[in-house]
Amino acid sequence: MSSNAYRQLEQRFARMGAIAEATGMLHWDMAAVMPEGGHESRAEQLATLNVIGHEMLTAPEMADLLELAGEAGLDDWQRANLHEMKRIHGHATALRPDLVEALTRARAACEKTWRAARPAGDFALVLPQLQALLDLTRESAEAKAAKLGLSPYDALMDEYEPGARAEVGLWRGQQWRSARPTLFLPISPLAFFPPRAYRHELSGHFRLASLRCHLP
Repeated sequence: MSSNAYRQLEQRFARMGAIAEATGMLHWDMAAVMPEGGHESRAEQLATLNVIGHEMLTAPEMADLLELAGEAGLDDWQRANLHEMKRIHGHATALRPDLVEALTRARAACEKTWRAARPAGDFALVLPQLQALLDLTRESAEAKAAKLGLSPYDALMDEYEPGARAEVGLWRGQQWRSARPTLFLPISPLAFFPPRAYRHELSGHFRLASLRCHLP
């Protein structure tokens, strides 16, 4: 029974993977070569595919299959796959389909505006779309935090880096700062080259601003 349930999970995740790949190709096309006038319909396509994938992942029978699959009779590779399937399922079931759709549309709208705002240097132009996306991301983080028993920030990190926690990153940052004086010695680069290597003088006109180097 467990092996049959696992095979069904493999088939379902393979179909969901194909949908995710199609979504990725559509997004690449939107970012790289799609004419600007096609943005609205492309956002609709991306939102539809993301909701379809989400509904497949959160279907009631999916939880039953994950439970039936267990780990008995599975090899190491399959057990690792099953663990990742459960993690992905846990993240997905925390979100409503309408929130998944709203996030997809907000990302597309924000990216479209950013592509116009960046070359114009008008970053205030993207602020309303960015705020809308940030609000939806916070809503998603709160929903996942409640489902997974994590802080909102940790819940978002766990989606992209399983097991990552904010306090671990903070500790590593503190360790890095404390170790930094011993890692970087105040040795001049001139010590590694003979003086004659610097005898050649540059000639010409140079802008000071272009020659500045910002060191930590």
